Amino acid sequence: MNAISNTQNGTITSSFLLTIAGSYSIVVYFNGSSVFSSAHAITVFPGEPFLPNFFILQNHFEIMSSETVDIFVVPVDKFMNSYKSTEQFDLLDMNLILKDDSDRSSKYLFELGADSLFVSSFRITKSGLYSGSIFIGSDFQIETAVSVAVIQTSTPSAQTSSILIANRTWTA
Repeated sequence: MNAISNTQNGTITSSFLLTIAGSYSIVVYFNGSSVFSSAHAITVFPGEPFLPNFFILQNHFEIMSSETVDIFVVPVDKFMNSYKSTEQFDLLDMNLILKDDSDRSSKYLFELGADSLFVSSFRITKSGLYSGSIFIGSDFQIETAVSVAVIQTSTPSAQTSSILIANRTWTA
C-alpha cells in the first residue's frame, strides 16, 4: 500500500492493487485507531480471460476401450482467478486435436459447462496411445499436452465389440 500525505489540507491519499477476486472490507486506521466512517466494502471480479494461464485439470488418462474421457480446462485471468459466470466466454472456440500412433487425428470440441469449466467428452474404441493438444481459436495452444492410453477390453460387450452377430430364420 502506498500512502501520500497532503500537508495543505491534512488529507492522506492511499492507493493499492487487489489481484485476488473476492470481497474485501477496508478499514482506515489513524494513530492506531480505526476511523469510524472509513469502512468500505469492495468486490474484486476476475479480469479478462488470460489464455496463457488456462490449465487442464488432468492431462493423462489410462482407460479401457469405449470408456468416456472427460477433459476439463479451467479458464482464469492474469492473476489465476477462476470465473463464476460464463458471460465472458461466449465467443471462445476451444478444440482438442488428438492423434493416434499412426498420426491420424481427430478433433473434439469443448463446451462451456455451467460451472465455468470447459469440458470435452469423447470415446475411443481402438486400443493404442493417443496424444493431443488443446487449441483456443486458430492461433493459441495450451502448453500442457494430453495423452490417452487405451487398453482393449478383454470381454466383448455391446459397446466395445466390432463383431455383429445376426440371426435370421428362413421359412419355405
